[in-house]
Amino acid sequence: MKDARLIEEPIIPSAWGPFLEEWGALNALQGPLKNLRRALAQNEVVYPESRHLFRALEAVPPEGVRVVLLGQDPYPGAGLATGLSFAVPAHVPAPPSLLNIAKALEWDRQACVNEGQPQLMEEPIRWLNQGQGSGSLPDLPRWAEQGVLLLNETLTVRAGAPGSHRSWGWGRWTAKVLEGLAQTQKPMVWMLWGKEAQKHRNPRVHCLEAVHPSPLSAYRGFVHCRHFSQANQLLQAYL
Repeated sequence: MKDARLIEEPIIPSAWGPFLEEWGALNALQGPLKNLRRALAQNEVVYPESRHLFRALEAVPPEGVRVVLLGQDPYPGAGLATGLSFAVPAHVPAPPSLLNIAKALEWDRQACVNEGQPQLMEEPIRWLNQGQGSGSLPDLPRWAEQGVLLLNETLTVRAGAPGSHRSWGWGRWTAKVLEGLAQTQKPMVWMLWGKEAQKHRNPRVHCLEAVHPSPLSAYRGFVHCRHFSQANQLLQAYL
């Protein structure tokens, strides 16, 4: 039997309602949500579950966003997508992209220690939990609690088919959300990993760019990008 939770109507977090309306993002949602309802009515298996569709927005209100970490689309495998970019449920084996993010964190941490600046991994965003061993997987929900918007450009995917919903219009919605954030002129850093994310670069915001952490591209410098300490340096300069 199909999991009933997959067809729940997604609810937009109330803290984001006025913001999305102001920047035209509510209208931009109509097309993707119509496509989602149609796909579910045809018994297509879609990830993440509908109740987690706006989880990235639930975790941090627009005025609390300090970092945007933009992913591409959700993991297409069963039990992986959580509604937060790059995150998987606890105790689920980490996909390769997440393992490469852990490697980048460890490289950045060790470089900061060698430079005598370990605090750059701790403030304003604590990228590693206190006492977390070197090479450990990042606690992405904890990042979200600190103001990291873990947003995918495309919010849904068909099971087993990466990129299958990119034509649904999600990118237009994401562009409006990001443009609205950029226009607020709040201290903010965007991490744009890979070509899809880099389409959203904005001169109003400090954008840190690197190749995507996927094994297909991460070997071209992702692990050494040091975006985590750089983001904290930039945010500290604003404070």
